[in-house]
Amino acid sequence: MTDRTKIESVFPVARMAGCGWAALVRPCIASIVIAAVGGCVQVPHNSGFSDVQVMIGDQVDQRIEWRRDATEDAELGRAVETLISQSMTVQEVIQVALLNNRSLQAVYDELGISHADVIEAAIPANPSFSGLGRFADGSPPSGSNVEIEFAYNFLSLLMQPARQRLAAIEFERVKLRVADQVLQLVTDTEQAYISLVAAKQVVQVHRLAARAAQASSQMAQRMKDAGNLSELAVTREQIVRENIELDLADSMGEADEARQQLSALMGFVKNDSRWGVPDRLPEVPETAVGDVDLEIRALERRFDFQAGLQEVKALSEALGIAGDWRGFLDAEVGVSSDRDVDGLWVTGPTLSIELPIFDQGQADIARHEAQLRQSQNRLDALVVKIRSQVRTLCKRLELHHNKAARLREVVIPLHDQVVTLTNQKYNFMLSGVFELLEVQREQIAASHRLVNATRDYWNTLAELERAVGGGLPGHDFAGAMAAMNPPPATRQSITAPSTQPANHSHHGQDRHPDEAHDSH
Repeated sequence: MTDRTKIESVFPVARMAGCGWAALVRPCIASIVIAAVGGCVQVPHNSGFSDVQVMIGDQVDQRIEWRRDATEDAELGRAVETLISQSMTVQEVIQVALLNNRSLQAVYDELGISHADVIEAAIPANPSFSGLGRFADGSPPSGSNVEIEFAYNFLSLLMQPARQRLAAIEFERVKLRVADQVLQLVTDTEQAYISLVAAKQVVQVHRLAARAAQASSQMAQRMKDAGNLSELAVTREQIVRENIELDLADSMGEADEARQQLSALMGFVKNDSRWGVPDRLPEVPETAVGDVDLEIRALERRFDFQAGLQEVKALSEALGIAGDWRGFLDAEVGVSSDRDVDGLWVTGPTLSIELPIFDQGQADIARHEAQLRQSQNRLDALVVKIRSQVRTLCKRLELHHNKAARLREVVIPLHDQVVTLTNQKYNFMLSGVFELLEVQREQIAASHRLVNATRDYWNTLAELERAVGGGLPGHDFAGAMAAMNPPPATRQSITAPSTQPANHSHHGQDRHPDEAHDSH
């Protein structure tokens, strides 16, 4: 038996090389080859990540990296270590978060999943092969009946370009969504950084208030010991001191929570004490955000809006595919070869079509139409939300700017003036120590309000930049932090004067404000 005879005995289709039906076999064999080649296609290592890097390039100064193996983990871990310091800038903190935040890394994996769908859409469906053998009772092996068939779903091959277009549109939508999540992490990290710096500054303010309250309480105790103050007045001073100490404890707890929140965004597993942030926020800019059309800019630059457009496009494409191929649910063509018990081969084409008698794709089309309407309505709602959000944040930013500017330019200087004048009166024995301590406490409370207003302004600015899809010229928190001068000296000394109460008792000015109610 020759080699060709052996091949024909196993694969009888090979005998048809010279017959007319061979033309029917070739498409099936070709589809096998195409599928085999397509199955060897490898998903590129990048998986669209470079497109995301380009998308965010004009909005984020820091680099982003996708951790996909142990080597990249080690390299990025070393990069993070070089950024850790006791006074990290906001750019350094954001960079650490972009490199080390595992939730963001999980978002990047959506690119790999979606790109695998693109590759799958480009690979033809596999052909099918079936065969059977029958043996007559008592007949030798040569009297067997053998039937083999190759078939291919040609409908899937015809629909493949449409599936590829749909997968490509969905892939673009995923890339936009990933870019949007990158910007969201940048905003969350910047706001957490601002909140931590502000919390540390509030702790400093409360510590000044606690020292002033302690000095006032000690002074009241000395005056009571000298017989110049009642027990009730001393007790009230102690209550004030305790309340301020509680406020200090609360502010320290809030600062610790703010630190933990920022630490989580930076992806630190343990409580790492090696990193820190500055102790003071920059002042708000002299001018507020200009009158620019931020709503239009937001619609042009926001990735979530662009992703919504891609979703509508994808669903519209899916609806078109469902309508174009309505009724063609499943169709296979192939070739079948049958050898009877006499050894005669009979070969011919096969066709298998699912008859659309009951299910004609009505439900599928109705589903796609509803999904498209839903997507369009969501996109319209997003437009309304974006415009409203931008308007609201602009008004809120203006409010916080005016509030912080008024506190800085009017309220704080007035408190400074009151402290100065009261201190002068005290030095000339025209006012008592408790009056001086009281105006100093009011000064500290105003400073606390200024810190909160400044924090709210910078946080709102970060949120507005996120809402419009980019920074605002002349209003840059990172630049303001970098350009900020060293913190100025405290305007007024908060420590109570070291004057003994007995030295001023003959002026009658050292009496506690509550003493007038206790003199009887």
